Amino acid sequence: MAVDNEFATTLARFQHRIYAYALMLTGEPGAAEEVVQQVNVVLCAKADDFVRGTDFMAWAAATVRFEVKAFRTKQSRDRHVFDAATFDILAAEADANLSGLDETTAALHQCIERLSDRQRAILRRRYFDNEVVAHIADAMSMTANAVDQSLFRIRKALAKCVEARLNGGRS
Repeated sequence: MAVDNEFATTLARFQHRIYAYALMLTGEPGAAEEVVQQVNVVLCAKADDFVRGTDFMAWAAATVRFEVKAFRTKQSRDRHVFDAATFDILAAEADANLSGLDETTAALHQCIERLSDRQRAILRRRYFDNEVVAHIADAMSMTANAVDQSLFRIRKALAKCVEARLNGGRS
């Protein structure tokens, strides 16, 4: 089991999608993180089985489904765990949503590029760097309320832009 650089790079590039898929199946961020850790171990152990040029995410998604089932089995004493039939329905719905994830992500990136430099800076600090609003306000010479309002407007504009792009518009 030797993980080469190309495989490691591909795995890293798909981490957000793997996590999003695990989250769709588990419905809980902590559970999704735990599943993704195990998925990464399994994928690395089976790196030699992956056929280059095939759909990496489809291959990884099968592993995610298996690991979510294993996780659910471990958690089966919890009354909040779905039964197998419900899980299969959720998995089918998640699979359908997974195919649209690339399109949505691409639209979001395009919409972010249309923001002003200042808006992108606020967005990056809050959601990519996980800075608290007060720190962003201090760093950008704004009030915390102004940062909150900016974030609200940015999210609203991004949602509208993504929706328009996905519906064939150019907004």
